[in-house]
Amino acid sequence: MKQRALQIGIAGSLCLGLGTAAIGKYATSSVPAPSVASNENTPSPAPASDPAPSLDQPFRLQQLLPESMQENTEIYAWGWGEYFHDSDRDYPYYWVGDFSLGLTQRLGSRASASTDIHFIDDNDYKHGFVEQAFLTLELSERSETLLTAGKFNASFGVEPRNAWDRLGGTTGLLFGAQPQDLVGVMLTEPIGSGDVKLRPFLTTNFDGDSEIKRPPLAGLLAEYRPNDNLRVAFTNLIGPGFKPEEDAAAEEQQYAVGGEYSAETDSGEYAADHRTYVVWNWTGPHIHGEHDGTLYFADLSARWNPRADLTLGAEALIAMTGHAADHLGWYGFTALANYDINDRWRVFGRWSYLDDTEGLITGVDETSQEVSGGVGFQIFRGVELRAEYRHDFAHSGDLDSVSAHLTFSF
Repeated sequence: MKQRALQIGIAGSLCLGLGTAAIGKYATSSVPAPSVASNENTPSPAPASDPAPSLDQPFRLQQLLPESMQENTEIYAWGWGEYFHDSDRDYPYYWVGDFSLGLTQRLGSRASASTDIHFIDDNDYKHGFVEQAFLTLELSERSETLLTAGKFNASFGVEPRNAWDRLGGTTGLLFGAQPQDLVGVMLTEPIGSGDVKLRPFLTTNFDGDSEIKRPPLAGLLAEYRPNDNLRVAFTNLIGPGFKPEEDAAAEEQQYAVGGEYSAETDSGEYAADHRTYVVWNWTGPHIHGEHDGTLYFADLSARWNPRADLTLGAEALIAMTGHAADHLGWYGFTALANYDINDRWRVFGRWSYLDDTEGLITGVDETSQEVSGGVGFQIFRGVELRAEYRHDFAHSGDLDSVSAHLTFSF
């Protein structure tokens, strides 16, 4: 019974990421899904007598819990800091800090509850939010069918939801063009030997908002994972669609480019442009439009480790929206790679392309692409420094940027 409770607890906590498994040796999942990570990939706690972090024996927050609680309770801490400088003459600087705490509590042998809270300082705009809060139930012990309800990461694409799980520094152009969080229910049903898993789901909104004003979106994530080195996932969903706003006026935001507010208002209004999308793309999708018609969305992603020190990833997505199914909303592609030079150093690169023909994703009806590359240095297990150079091509103007990132996961 204890062993069964442990398995269900792990399955619940692993649903925090669903697809945010470590894509490379240095990426530590914020709590990946059972189909994407395994216990072998999770570092063992360092001995209590020697808590000093190292490459082989990292410090884990779990060590602070009494031994009587460690069997059924798991706690985590993650963080990310970024300093971003680009060629924009008006607002060339941007910085952000993100600190997160997570907890998973096993409830008997067939259930667990998980939560993940973030505290963010975004160019001096301080706020917090609950990224995930959900319950996981095992409906069938024989088939290992799971039901997840609440708010949880979608993890459709090749780039994980949180910075400490990702390979690079900034996020690619497709990151804000797809759901990053789901608010609703998801069923996980293994097929056959478990290499294939089907995950039908219902969610309230495309952007992860919990407010219910319209019918939900329904979808299916089909995942093929024959081993730890290959994962292929296909996601499609249908629900309320979007159309561009009739009046493309500046939208209100709780923050402004470069930390500066508009001279006309204190609400943080800004005019949408490609640079704004690049800077805040990491927060997920923000639709520049109003609801209308029907949305048809599809995403195909793959991650492959042909050898232990090399990770390759690719993704393609398309969204049809409006009164007719053939009304193109946006589409794009991503390709990325990571190579581990040794136990501490690695290099990474990415290319992404986005055709936002209606301006629904970026706020500008244009085609854009970016190429980026950088280096990562692991200070010790769970703590890494990254440096990245990025160039964006867009009709509204090219953009060069450099950024430094510090991530930790305990």
